[in-house]
Amino acid sequence: MENLLQDLRFAGRTLLKRPAFTLIAILTLALGIGANTAIFSVVDSVLLAPLPFHHPERLTMIWASNPPLARKVGLADKLPVSPGTFYDWKTAKSFEKMAMVNSDRMNFTGAREPEQVAATLVSGELFQVLGTPAFLGRTLLPEDDEGKRTTVVLSHRFWRSHFGGDRGVVGRTIRLNGKPLTIVGVMPPEFAFPRGGEMPHGFGFAAQPDIWVSTGLSPKERQNRGSRGYLAVGLLRSGVPIETARAELSAISQRVEKAFPDSDAGWHDRVEPLPAELVGDVKPALMILLAAVGLVLLIACVNVANLLLAAAAARQKEIALRTALGAGRGRMVRQLLTESALLAAAGGAVGILFAYWGLRAIAVWIPADVPVAHQVALDPRILLFTLGVTLLTGALAGLAPALQMTRPDLAESLRDGTRAGSGTSRGGRTRRVLVVLETAVAVLLVAGAGLLVRSFARLTAVDPGFCAEGVLTLQVILPEAKYGDGPRQTAFTSALLEKLRALPGVTSAGMISSLPLGGEEEIEALLIEGQPRPKPSETPLADYRQVSPGYFETLVIRRIAGRAIAESDAVKTPLVAVVGETLARTYWPGADPLGKRFSTGGFGGPAQPWITVVGVVRDVRQTGLQIDPRPQVYVPQAQRPTTYQSFVLRTQGDPKAVTAAARSAVYAVDRDQPVSEVRPMAEILSQSVAGRRFNMVLLGMFAVLALVLAAVGIYGVTAYSVAQRTREMGLRMALGAQRGTVLALVLREAGSLALAGLAAGLVLAFAATRVMASLLFGVAATDAVTFGSVTAALALVSLFAAWVPGRRATQVDPMVALRAD
Repeated sequence: MENLLQDLRFAGRTLLKRPAFTLIAILTLALGIGANTAIFSVVDSVLLAPLPFHHPERLTMIWASNPPLARKVGLADKLPVSPGTFYDWKTAKSFEKMAMVNSDRMNFTGAREPEQVAATLVSGELFQVLGTPAFLGRTLLPEDDEGKRTTVVLSHRFWRSHFGGDRGVVGRTIRLNGKPLTIVGVMPPEFAFPRGGEMPHGFGFAAQPDIWVSTGLSPKERQNRGSRGYLAVGLLRSGVPIETARAELSAISQRVEKAFPDSDAGWHDRVEPLPAELVGDVKPALMILLAAVGLVLLIACVNVANLLLAAAAARQKEIALRTALGAGRGRMVRQLLTESALLAAAGGAVGILFAYWGLRAIAVWIPADVPVAHQVALDPRILLFTLGVTLLTGALAGLAPALQMTRPDLAESLRDGTRAGSGTSRGGRTRRVLVVLETAVAVLLVAGAGLLVRSFARLTAVDPGFCAEGVLTLQVILPEAKYGDGPRQTAFTSALLEKLRALPGVTSAGMISSLPLGGEEEIEALLIEGQPRPKPSETPLADYRQVSPGYFETLVIRRIAGRAIAESDAVKTPLVAVVGETLARTYWPGADPLGKRFSTGGFGGPAQPWITVVGVVRDVRQTGLQIDPRPQVYVPQAQRPTTYQSFVLRTQGDPKAVTAAARSAVYAVDRDQPVSEVRPMAEILSQSVAGRRFNMVLLGMFAVLALVLAAVGIYGVTAYSVAQRTREMGLRMALGAQRGTVLALVLREAGSLALAGLAAGLVLAFAATRVMASLLFGVAATDAVTFGSVTAALALVSLFAAWVPGRRATQVDPMVALRAD
């Protein structure tokens, strides 16, 4: 212990004698440690934090599987299940319990201003499957799912924000969609299942659920096999492996397929562990970011090692003398490692501050639907990680210099020491190798960032099929208790559109059942007149939307043929539709689609009336900019009324300026009707690429940091080499060498290091960037433009980093240089 204290005191005095060196080393390490701490905080909260479930290792997600259909609609093969099939699956003996869930939005009235809340519809056994007890009261039970919906469970966040944390809330009644429900419990703060970011795109789950209510399905509705909208969660029996459950459910699905070929032919099941499913979509990107910051830390360690090696040259005589006087190599290595550990500790302390600032910056860019992103913080677990990183950093940065400096070659050390700290040739080789290494790592990071930038540019250049600028959107969900039939729903739509169109600054307005890029899927199975009824797996599918007159004009969706939805398309007139160009081209190739007919109700559903095509419009990207448009159908809201209504308003100026007036217009039609999702359409478009933007910004920041650190490393090695060769430079110029010749000499030596680093980095990048393929759009993982640009950028930065000390070398006065030694 006494020796350790002596080493610490000596290390502190040594570092304080070189304040510039010490400050640069601490800041370099702080950047690497801070970046790692910040990103690990995100990774920990998303991937490593324990799940708030009783037996997470036994929990599974059970998806419906239909690969051909999934490919057809451009979605992952993780599809919703019908109630009828779910209750068939529920007979499986491998599962202790099984439950199904669905998303919904409900109107919450009677407390304050009316508002929409994010509701999760669950079958009665969900909370028994998950094993999470209530924070207050109780959870929903199977008997709550029998008959009418009468009970509700609140999220902890909703309880705190709407009831002020009143512990007497259990037993009180609230009104949801105009109906009274009794609060039976409040969930703990860490429970929020399922979040939108945990589910595949299109299920419509909110980022954070507010309430849980029972599905309330009647016995007849539980037998429905045509309406697929639920996902299933299962709890395996203790000791039953997931492979056994998969085999049993597969056998059940095969029996169901044979028993109900009209609705279930081609449909199967897919059983996956729940913990892996909750992070499946974000895990690859987070792991790439974690690897990136690890490489940044490696570069920081290399830079500090180079600084220590440079400082070693000035201490060779000191080390040699101490060794000659009997100091053992182990003792010297420990002393030098203590210095690097002290630097790392200071860097870690400053790095925690950088991490705190970094997390605040990340919060600006992190997508709202990233699971548990709201819980990211520097908690004790993260600080423990920082401590580990700090210790590792101290060892990595100090070990090579310590071993190099204490190598027992006293004669050479003393000889070198008499040359004003010229340094050994071994030390110079080590520094050059380290520069090549950090340049190669910088190439890898900059290439990855470049690919993401190019990919993001390609994605944002995709035409969504509509004009988002100058458009305000808002959503209302009409309660069934008040607007339970079509005429009342249509009357509300017409009255509200009339008021919205009359607002100052509004040039047009329209309504659609769900907005493009809004995160919800509405897909219908079609039957085409004149074509044989297809197999379920081959059934034509289309995005299905109810719209009002004025919708296409408001979003500037170009009409290709025929007409748009008109006021004359009413409930008692023939059924009509406007279709997208892909649907027209796919199902009536080479023919005029106007006048052609189709109906909804595939997958074995009841026969529906024929719908006549009266217009064709340009395709719209409904699901995402990266997904090709599917066939699309738009039907008049007056003929197919809906309680889910999103309104779009084209304005003359800033769309946010009419927000208050638009809300007032809704309240003028129905004072108790909540309004939600009031935001510009441009914001929805931007949010649809938020995840890719987040990846690009963070990896870009780390790449820039790596590039700067690599440039600093090249500069440091070149500057040190020039300083050690001052006498040589002076002699060359005294013998007639031109300044340009001296500068070329310096640049040639630095350029050889940069070239070696570039070559090694390109080889690494070609191999490593292939793992980024899932994050790219319209760009190959080995994109020649990106790699060419990266090579040119790194070469220019490296030459500039060498040019600064090289130019300084040309300013040396030959006589002063010759007198130096």
